Amino acid sequence: MCDGGGACFAVLVALVAVLIGGGLIVVDVDVTPLSSKLGSLLPQPAVPVADGKEMIVKNSDVRAYLASKSLAGPMTQHPLYAEKFPVKGVYYFDKMGSAGVVDFSYLQNWNPEVGTFELDMQYTICQTGVPSNTTSGGWGPYLPGGYMLKAIVALSYQNQFSCGAADRMPMQDGDSCTLSESIFGASHESDTLGKMGMAWLMTKREGGRVFDRNSWLAPPWATNDASYRSSHAPFHNYRLRRLVDEHKALDEEHYEMLMNKLAGQERFMQDASDAVNRDVRLKIRASQRCWDGTGFKVVAKVGQRYLSIWAGENAEYVLGVESRDDARPNHGGGLYVCRTPMAAVRHRIPARRGGLFVAPRVMMRCICEGPFVEYVAGKIACTKIRPIEVLPMPEGYMHSAPGAAAVRPLPERPVSAAELGRRPRSGLRAETAALEDEVAELERRLGYR
Repeated sequence: MCDGGGACFAVLVALVAVLIGGGLIVVDVDVTPLSSKLGSLLPQPAVPVADGKEMIVKNSDVRAYLASKSLAGPMTQHPLYAEKFPVKGVYYFDKMGSAGVVDFSYLQNWNPEVGTFELDMQYTICQTGVPSNTTSGGWGPYLPGGYMLKAIVALSYQNQFSCGAADRMPMQDGDSCTLSESIFGASHESDTLGKMGMAWLMTKREGGRVFDRNSWLAPPWATNDASYRSSHAPFHNYRLRRLVDEHKALDEEHYEMLMNKLAGQERFMQDASDAVNRDVRLKIRASQRCWDGTGFKVVAKVGQRYLSIWAGENAEYVLGVESRDDARPNHGGGLYVCRTPMAAVRHRIPARRGGLFVAPRVMMRCICEGPFVEYVAGKIACTKIRPIEVLPMPEGYMHSAPGAAAVRPLPERPVSAAELGRRPRSGLRAETAALEDEVAELERRLGYR
């Protein structure tokens, strides 16, 4: 028995997928119009608001948004990006329900030697409603984009692409990237969904103007290998169509197709402010794509108080009470959170004088408001945060995520003790001194001194 309707539905969907993937069920009836209609009846989650404005892009502003915001991600700064990176541009999801647009300059952790890189699906732009045009929406899911993005955040959903080493680039038409998916922070090496019979390929077409995305789900008695995939149709497929190429040129044909998907008609609405047109907007979580405004912050717990690990007593957080600090670029201001609990756990906070590096730690779940400034690894500077829940840190958590120790080069010649004495104090010794000061201060507060 299932404990809840959602669990029962998930089990039913998985069972039907296995039966279809195994060829035991042949679907000849197009149920997408019904799915679209039912999805449109669902109540839409509230649109996040920053400084009194909804964080969305109207139809009439999509062209300007693509022109001004495309290809601004960190991947474009990689020295091998222009010559060797396999997927460049901004693409929209054709036949993928309310999923909207993805900018591949926000891919992360590219390893040119083996050809792997990762996409945090929170960088996906979603529609507010569901596509009324089922030709563009495909099989769905026909859920309002707000529900899709909440699921992405809750699952910590990420994709890893494996497209081949840099010396094999560029990809040719017909070449494919294999994909693995990660949920709940699991490593891609664990390949949990792959072990359940799932396999995904993304195949290059038309010189990269289109990528086919095909998914196979094999039944337990079959192996989902190349032989299986060549003899069985994909369980699910959609296309990524390029909107903006690496030179920031807009593909007018694909742009019109996107607007048709959003509006359900050939031209896009000039005024998307009334209830009739609200479904045809692209939803933007500020610059954070599909982020629902929930952030996670690791703080120091001293007695019954929650204090900043970095700023110490200069910044205190209280449940239900809003804190504000204007977010500015280059770490010039803001209240820092991470998108997911796992990102917050991995985030390293350096020691400093006046901070609380060695104090006990907890995690606070916060409601965040902009303006925002986004940094790498899921870190976001918010202008306002309101803590709503205190969560324990994971078992075995240490004060910073494990990382490679710094390697210091040997001197070119022997160094005397007198020369060492003339050298400035190293950053390591400075950090040690800060920790000693902090321990002494904690002992004073706790009455040991």
